[in-house]
Amino acid sequence: MTLDGRATAMAGYYTRSTYRALGCYATALLFCLATALWTCGAEDISEESASREIISNGIGYSKASVGKTGIRFPKLTRYQNQRILQQVNQEIDKLTNTMGCEQGAVESTYEVRSLVTYAEKDIFSIYASASYYCGGSYPTNDNNMSLTFDLKTGEMVSFPSLFRDYKADKKAILRVIFAKQVERAEKLADEPGKDAKLDAGNNSCEDDPDIFSLEHLASSEFAFNFTKGGLQVQPVWPHVIEACAEKVTVPFPALHKFAEPKGILARVIAP
Repeated sequence: MTLDGRATAMAGYYTRSTYRALGCYATALLFCLATALWTCGAEDISEESASREIISNGIGYSKASVGKTGIRFPKLTRYQNQRILQQVNQEIDKLTNTMGCEQGAVESTYEVRSLVTYAEKDIFSIYASASYYCGGSYPTNDNNMSLTFDLKTGEMVSFPSLFRDYKADKKAILRVIFAKQVERAEKLADEPGKDAKLDAGNNSCEDDPDIFSLEHLASSEFAFNFTKGGLQVQPVWPHVIEACAEKVTVPFPALHKFAEPKGILARVIAP
């Protein structure tokens, strides 16, 4: 999956959920108002905001400035293979080159939170999320642009490639990852009179049985990163239901039977 594909929100699903997610939109609007005094290129707020080098299991990294935006973002500083180091940093540059508002944007804000969440077993994983307002009708509050690299190849890893057969096992995989959310959605779907309740409006994300239904999840794309605690996953959804996209962490062993045998998920699970 390309960076552009990862950044493009899933199309469709604008029927009943459009107005049922207005409560989520109100939350997003409040975020915008709270940050209205920030300037474009606000400094990121992660715990790695300093530029000092961190070395973990032979993988060195630090935060580098992104042009004149005031944003800092993780890049590799040392690895046993210089060609792969350069290849990874070039991919990171492709993402960071898109950051920041255009010059002249009025009352603009642009914040990036970023953190290296995994750096071992020849895996380099970054959690990153952008919140910005560069003009227009509404702000973007949580654009998950996380990146994960296989340092044995230098390639950026896509979500489907973590699994042996994502197409065939998609719903089973998503049921494991979003177990709590899917269970909640299925219980809501079985409630008597749910349609009348939903059509009345003023419902929260958790009241909507469709948002985390397996059918909706199966049509979605996902941002992810590795952590010590497991695989962290978040749906990439349109702005109207963006605030409903819960971020979850599932222990790596829970996905063992689905893992691509030669992939990085299997590598982390292996003793």
